[in-house]
Amino acid sequence: MVSAQNEESVWSMYRPSSYTPINERVQNAATDDEASVGIGVEIVEYFDSTTREPYQGDGGVTLKVAATANTRKGINYQSSWGLGLMDWIEANTPIPGMDPPEDDDVVQVDLPFAVLFYGGLGVQNNSAEYHSVWVSSNGFLSFVSNSPSPNPRGIPDPSEPNTLLAVYWSDLDASQGTIKYYADVDFFAVMWRNVLDKSNGQRQTFEVIISNTRVPSQRGQSKIEFLYESVVWSGSARAGIEDQEGYKGTGLPGTPSSGTSVHFVAANHSPEIRRITIKLQKDDNYAKIYPTISYLSLKGLNIPFESQTPDPEGVFLKAVWGYGTLLVTTFVGILDPVAGFILGAALVTIDLAPDLANALYPTSDEEERGFHFDEALENESIAYISAEGDRATDWGWPVDALLGDQIEWVFTDDNDQDHSVTVTAELEYYSYQTFEIETISTSVDLSVKIGHTLTISAGSGGTTDPAPGTDTYDDGSSVTVTASPNSNYAFDYWILDGATKYANPITVTMNSDHNLKAYFKHTGGGGCPFVYSWNGTAYAIDNNLLGDSEASGGADVEDYYRLEQPLIRKDGKYALLISEFEQEHSYLDQVGLLAVDHESDVHLAVSPDGQILTYKDPYAPVSAIDNHGSSQLNLIEAVDEDYYEGQPGDCVLLDFGSLDISNGAKLVFRANYDFKVKLKCIHVQILDATEGWVDVVAVRTRVHWSTQVVDLSGYLPDANGELTVRLCFTANHKIDYVGLDTTKQEDLNLHHANLVSATHSEEGDVKTELSESDDLYAELVPGEQIELAFTLPENSKDTRTYIIQVEGHYYIIG
Repeated sequence: MVSAQNEESVWSMYRPSSYTPINERVQNAATDDEASVGIGVEIVEYFDSTTREPYQGDGGVTLKVAATANTRKGINYQSSWGLGLMDWIEANTPIPGMDPPEDDDVVQVDLPFAVLFYGGLGVQNNSAEYHSVWVSSNGFLSFVSNSPSPNPRGIPDPSEPNTLLAVYWSDLDASQGTIKYYADVDFFAVMWRNVLDKSNGQRQTFEVIISNTRVPSQRGQSKIEFLYESVVWSGSARAGIEDQEGYKGTGLPGTPSSGTSVHFVAANHSPEIRRITIKLQKDDNYAKIYPTISYLSLKGLNIPFESQTPDPEGVFLKAVWGYGTLLVTTFVGILDPVAGFILGAALVTIDLAPDLANALYPTSDEEERGFHFDEALENESIAYISAEGDRATDWGWPVDALLGDQIEWVFTDDNDQDHSVTVTAELEYYSYQTFEIETISTSVDLSVKIGHTLTISAGSGGTTDPAPGTDTYDDGSSVTVTASPNSNYAFDYWILDGATKYANPITVTMNSDHNLKAYFKHTGGGGCPFVYSWNGTAYAIDNNLLGDSEASGGADVEDYYRLEQPLIRKDGKYALLISEFEQEHSYLDQVGLLAVDHESDVHLAVSPDGQILTYKDPYAPVSAIDNHGSSQLNLIEAVDEDYYEGQPGDCVLLDFGSLDISNGAKLVFRANYDFKVKLKCIHVQILDATEGWVDVVAVRTRVHWSTQVVDLSGYLPDANGELTVRLCFTANHKIDYVGLDTTKQEDLNLHHANLVSATHSEEGDVKTELSESDDLYAELVPGEQIELAFTLPENSKDTRTYIIQVEGHYYIIG
């Protein structure tokens, strides 16, 4: 067995003195030659002395656990020579959108029957079952990729395209030939006739046939045949089939010539999932473990269900969410290939984890399905939740399986004991290599310790004595902490636990947890950290971030910003730079990149509360009158940087006339502010029932032009039944454009980018500090920057828009 672990599999915390949200997760994964298993644990919250069941006055931790497993690695196809061209089908139906075919053309075609390819039962008996296929003019089919790819690669290869049927993959010119298909209830065929191979100048005729045949001994996998009527094989051409990840594939038994054919069938007897289990093993008698039996807790795939309605709340989302838990090769495969979890016909990545979490169904009859609990469990060391595979059809046991449960880990001591538990995901499968039930497992360790924590961190521009960090002390001890600020700054005050100011030094009695931070008074102006986008040749400044930090009093704020500058890949990754060049000290807790795929006629922006809202072609106001009675309509009706500039106290009244807002009312405007000012809000107001102007929201604009959007659907028409909005200014603001969009919210494909690296110009690797919201900060002072690199799946729609998400704060230091 080779264990593949993508993040630390140990979680530990000191026991709090009251209810504490935790919202952390750990995961692990393991694989062998035939199967893979993953475990994901979300540590949700800590309860102390609560009457909530099952604590009954005790303390404890709520866990959500998801175990994933598959035997996809054990599914193999074999190739063999066929009997000439006896199965040839003369395809005669033109392919819509490919008649005639163009160079590097690709078109999606519906299949007349479901095709099972490197898959099997799973996810409600629908695992890797395909209902359409992409046809490339360059001699191949792909069930998932729309890449025409004229550059053949070896088979298998993890690069796109994957889920591949490469009949004669080469750089082909099909404009002088034809590509047609045939479809009925028994066969689906695609034929390339007289297409020109650019690499050797020869015309080639060949086809692929997929049969609607489900053979139990072949796991129900579809039978595939390549037929070559007339070919002169090029040395650069490639042929064969490849799985969803491109880590497994089967080539041809030799080089085909004219009049030959090749059959691909699944090898007999691939491994079968028989049982998946979550085990919890504790090491003390001062704790109980309660697997939860309720509609929204105990769930599984590939086992009988009492309901066919999936969990609408996605309560296991964080437990499932992770490359290790999802068994995705792109992350953990550097140790050993791990077949990814298949949801429908797509390889599950981080982006599809919410869909997988929502696919969890409640199980039926727990006792008959092998679930074991003991309400005492004080004297027992192991509790487990187990579900057997369900052989639902003649051709197989499950390939993919998922089990989830909410666990209550209850402590019965008087806060004087440490506690630990090991959470294990275990897969039992039948192997046709050993003809026995084999077991593979992976675990994570959790512990809760006694002792209160004193957290000491440097404030803006200063240091502390003892040095910034975290120390643990026994209850009742006293600790004196002295601030030693840099001589360039004047010491101001301490804040204890984020609330009360104290003098320097401060003596702390450790009968509870304490979080101290030194603050130092400074003078002078400031700004914000700025984000830069890689435009293909250099980093181009985009805009400022964390503007709300100026009014947060040192608390973290969350900022979502739609990038205005183009974002181009750098060395295959999406690159951003966050730089600090003003006089402030920035603390960045978490940085993320969102990619939103949408149709080309759809635009989007982020509202002040972080909503991604779509718009198409907003209506300009019929009038725009400022508080001096002057019309400003000609300055704000188009995006042209011919702008209206308001002063503090100015307002502009916008009248949008008579519009149908039954599908929505979103105010879209483009603005910036004078960098020298500190208050940077534009107040969006409507008339209330007393005909007084009231704020809907105060929008904090940015240094450079950016698009703002505010959802007014619940506010318009106003109290007079009119579509009027007022914008009021607290400082010097520029407005380039204002419009009201009345279209419905469009469907979007949202991808959370994977943060591959975060490199600080002075500190080096700060990826850990920026990966999660955990009060571990990457700091920036003037002249420093952090370069970020992300990976994303390919765009699934016409257009892609990028949004940076930043959590943190900053202080002025000069």
